[in-house]
This record gives sequence, C-alpha cells and structure tokens, in this order.
Amino acid sequence: MSGSDLITWLSSQASNSSNLQDFADYVYTHYINVSPAPSASGSAVASDEKATINLNTAGPGYYLVYGTGDNGTTKVVASVSLTTTDPTADVEPKLSVPTLTKEIQHNELATPPSNGWGNVGDNQIGDTVNYRTFTSVPDTNNYTSYTYEIHDTMSDGLTFNSDSLVVYTDANKSNTLAASNYTVSSNAHSFTITFTNIISTISTNSLTSADKFYVYYDATLNENAKVYTEGHNDNTAYLVYSNNPYDGGTGESPHVTVYDWTFTMGVNKTDKDSKPLLGAEFILNTDEDSTGSPIALINNGNSTYTVVPSGTDGAVTTISAGNITIKGLDDSITYYLHETKAPVGYNLLTAPVSFVITAGYETAGNTLLSGSTTVTVGSNPASATLSTNVMNYTGNQLPSTGGMGTTAFYAVGGTLAAGAGIMLIARKRVKNEK
Repeated sequence: MSGSDLITWLSSQASNSSNLQDFADYVYTHYINVSPAPSASGSAVASDEKATINLNTAGPGYYLVYGTGDNGTTKVVASVSLTTTDPTADVEPKLSVPTLTKEIQHNELATPPSNGWGNVGDNQIGDTVNYRTFTSVPDTNNYTSYTYEIHDTMSDGLTFNSDSLVVYTDANKSNTLAASNYTVSSNAHSFTITFTNIISTISTNSLTSADKFYVYYDATLNENAKVYTEGHNDNTAYLVYSNNPYDGGTGESPHVTVYDWTFTMGVNKTDKDSKPLLGAEFILNTDEDSTGSPIALINNGNSTYTVVPSGTDGAVTTISAGNITIKGLDDSITYYLHETKAPVGYNLLTAPVSFVITAGYETAGNTLLSGSTTVTVGSNPASATLSTNVMNYTGNQLPSTGGMGTTAFYAVGGTLAAGAGIMLIARKRVKNEK
C-alpha cells in the first residue's frame, strides 16, 4: 500500500473504528515499543481521562497517541489526524486501573451495619482473626493474556490458615468463584492468589469492571505476636496487574496494611501492707466459676507468661505469683484470676479477681489513642497502669457476705448456747433433789 493509499484508508475510518485501533496497535508494537524508542513529537496531560492534542503544538498530520497512566499503566494507543480544518483531537485514554481494599474484623464490634470491618482489630493470642480484600475486576480489552495476582503478607505474630480462603464474585458471599479459576501458593505468613486465566474468568462469570472479587480468609494470632507497647501485628496486601498489552508489563496497586493488637496485665501479690508475697498460684479464665476452662500459657521464665493457642506444647494453666505479667490478652473481655494456692501463713482468696482492659485507636489503626488503654479491676476506677495488687491476709476470716458460712456458725453457736442452758437447769434440779 502506497503512502497516499494509506492516507485515504485512514481518512475513511470512523474515529472509533476497530480497524483504526488495530492499525494504531500495530504501529505501537513495531515502531514505538522498540529499542531505542523514537522521541515523541509532544505530550499532553489527561484530565478526567481526557487529553486534547492541538495543531498549534503538533502540526498537521497523522499521529499515534499513547500514554502512561497512574502506577505506570500504559494503555492508551490511538490514531488521530490533525488538519487546518480540524486542528484538535480529543483522546479518552481510559486509564483506570484495578484497585484493592483490605479490612480486618474487630471481633467485639462484629454487629451490623459495619460488622466490625475496618483497619484495626484486637484479639487474645490463640484467637482466629478474620480478614477480607476487595479487588476490582480489570478491563482486559486489547489483552490476549492478563496478569492478576493478590499478594498478602502477615507479620510473624499471625499464622495464615490456608484452608479458610474463599473467593466470591458478590458482596453477599452467595456466588463462590470456582477454585479452577485461580491457584494459591502460601506459607505460614504469606500467600499469593494467581488468577490463571482472568480473561476467561471474567467472560465465564459475566463480570464487568464495575464488579469485584471478594476474598475472605483468616489467621491465628500466635505466641510470637507483638504485645501492647511492643507494637501491632500487621497484615499487608497489594495487587499485581497487567498495565501494557504490548510488552507484558505489570503494575502494583498501593500496599494496604491493617493492624491487630493484643495486651498485657500485671499481677502483684502482696500482703495488706503492700509487702511482696511469694508462693501464690492462680488460674486465669473468662468464667467467674473457677471450674471454667483455664487459659493456656507459656511460662517464659522471667516473671512473664504468654497466652498460647490451645494444645501448644509446654503450655501450663497454673500461674505462680509473685510479681508477674501476663501477655496476649484481648480488650473488652472480662478475665478472672482464681487463686488456687495461697502463700504460706495466709488465707486463700474467697472470690476471684476480675479485670477488663479497654483500648482506643487513632483513625489509621496503627497508633493507640493517648490515655485510652486502661484496666478496670473489679469495681475500682479504671487505671492506665495495666496491673493490680492482689492482697492476702492472715488470721481467721469469715466470709464478708452473709452466706452459708456465717449462717452455719450462727446455727452452731445457737445450738451450743441452748445446750449450755439445758445443762445448767439439769444441774440445779439434781442439786435441789439432793
């Protein structure tokens, strides 16, 4: 085809012609996307996904327009002509790119309408932590193959539960995406979901760029979790996607991180004068009854105990106090310390010691609100010092509440008094008879 024939053919094509797009794609692949690449005649910045090419800066002629969008996306390839009678051309590049949203479920707030989903949560070590990501379905027009991968990395304090992962194509979790559409590679602290043929997946499931993939999964907060002042336990995700139909290039979405927190509690064993005592033993549970299941812990050997998932090797349920710290506790949960052994010479506590930790977070979730982390022990005022003195006493003690204990003593005392009166009368009678 001669140059004049090509010009005639180009002039005959509508501006939205697929033939014109195919021609532009061919020129880009074989003449622009080469090394060394030819220099551009000019450039224009797209605003609201629209760019205007002007004859005053470019000059008359036929032009191939290509461009780079956010995050390195290169998708704009179009053929335009500029003449003295038609001096400008508008190009709508469609530079939209797939996006990723990541959320963690705050277990104490898991009620409608938000169901606790956001960027921060808190848990006891051993708890299951729920996560989800939303990723937009990409525009795969002009692609013969398309890379689409979700990458997720957790800190050492989180263990990924690989059998928990499910992908849906709707927000109501009613349409499960068949596992044949993707593969999952994972280890204890990370995973990658690779959509094996995203173009076919989109077509088969009748999806559009207005739809999303919804990925739900969970992890276990483990004994390596950072605790309170040590920091938070992070989970970060991002999306890798194709951004150029000609050279196989890829881009990344912004990396999104959500945060999980866990807390500590100190227990100082003292007498009534705040003198330290040794030899007491406790169990910890979330039941006011001491027969409730005790929480498993690891004795770290440095006056600290760390809560561990149930079944952990070497776990204990008895806390030896002293002055100790318990690590890995949730907030908004009422815990009970039940004394099972008192220091020698002291009375065993007759009721458990209850406490509740509270916490608040900055908007981003990675910082605690100043002064928001407190503990309430029993009916005492909240304290920013996450610890409490637990006192033992010497001497005879009766229960302070009028239960069966005092009733029994009163009954026995009354019986003894009545008996003494009967014996006194009987003795007087014997004496008189004599």
